[in-house]
Amino acid sequence: MWGVIHLVVLLHWVRARAPSPSEGAPTLPDIGSFALPDPIVWIDGEAVIGGAYEFRSEQTLSGYLKEAGLDVGSAAWELHVTLEAGSAVHVTVTEDPAVLQVNVATLPGNVSLLFGYPISLDGATSADLQFLPHVGPKMAQKILSAHETGEWRTLNDLDEIKGVGPHRMAQWRKLLALDSQVRSFTVAIKNPGVR
Repeated sequence: MWGVIHLVVLLHWVRARAPSPSEGAPTLPDIGSFALPDPIVWIDGEAVIGGAYEFRSEQTLSGYLKEAGLDVGSAAWELHVTLEAGSAVHVTVTEDPAVLQVNVATLPGNVSLLFGYPISLDGATSADLQFLPHVGPKMAQKILSAHETGEWRTLNDLDEIKGVGPHRMAQWRKLLALDSQVRSFTVAIKNPGVR
């Protein structure tokens, strides 16, 4: 699964960075189109079967975990909340193998773009932003630093960052979101696989 994700993201990256045909550069072959799935919830980590799960508005976090192979039964009440489309659930085993940590946040940048969601700048990492066209480590750090210091409040303010400008903003406009609708939280639960 990760090989496919990386391939599609790599093709997106190559297309975004390739010179235009008017500049005399060879064009990339058309890879065809594929239908994006309905909204998803992404699950990964230890003790679960990772991947994209179909979003259902009435499904609870415990339901998604059960679908991913982790039956938590009537565990912590926090697991009985519904999730928003575009949520990412990461499950890890803590130092105590009898305890699992479940973290809910926004999708990572590469998964966001692959499934048609914009990258949320709230909580984005440098690695997330580097999936945008023409963004390397330095530009990603400039964007994150400007966000942390409050130099911009809207996406339009991003073009004030040196090296961005209106052309890049036009490319990024549909790929970025200022904030996420996903409620982030972390909860520790008993590992049902350990007695």
